[in-house]
Amino acid sequence: MRLKRLGLLFFLLVYVALSPVFALNKVATTEWPSTIYAGELETIQFIDLELKLPRSMVGRVVVSNLDWPNLAISRNEESAERVIVFRMMHEFNETYELFRKKGFFEGLDIHDAESFFDNLARDSDKPASVALKAMRHVMQIDDSVYTKTTKGVFTAYRLNSRDPAGQVIYVLIDGREAIYEIAGSISDADFTALLSGMTISSVH
Repeated sequence: MRLKRLGLLFFLLVYVALSPVFALNKVATTEWPSTIYAGELETIQFIDLELKLPRSMVGRVVVSNLDWPNLAISRNEESAERVIVFRMMHEFNETYELFRKKGFFEGLDIHDAESFFDNLARDSDKPASVALKAMRHVMQIDDSVYTKTTKGVFTAYRLNSRDPAGQVIYVLIDGREAIYEIAGSISDADFTALLSGMTISSVH
């Protein structure tokens, strides 16, 4: 994982040196979904994140522990169609601190995970903004539409890209360092179901 961070750091240094700066704001805010489903629900728990999802969303559940612990659900019991993957981003704070020390955020109001994601979708006339543009490229979210929504301790960022299988939701929880990433084939209905049934339920 350290090699990956160093590779990203090198890419950013080159990108910052060569890229122009321009102004852009792609952040939209919306209300947290609150749909109540009348049908049967399945409870899915990933670390401390608990979700109550319509049974039609949960045909198959697969758990693995590769680079990060992750859990995947698909609608079809027999195949991996319409997969949604849950991951915990353990190394965000370490990587964030590395970039901060290198001056990539200089001049920008970035001091925690929420302010990082707020700024990730915004370009300004500040030189440091180019580093965020490079990060979007590395994260393959250049062309995404960004939506932010909050409820209680939860803050969620939906990055809606042109690729139907490349949708991403980042979930932040107040007072906790961990960031949850939910990625895959996430429709508008899926987004509503994922957030409306989301709570914290510690298994420890």
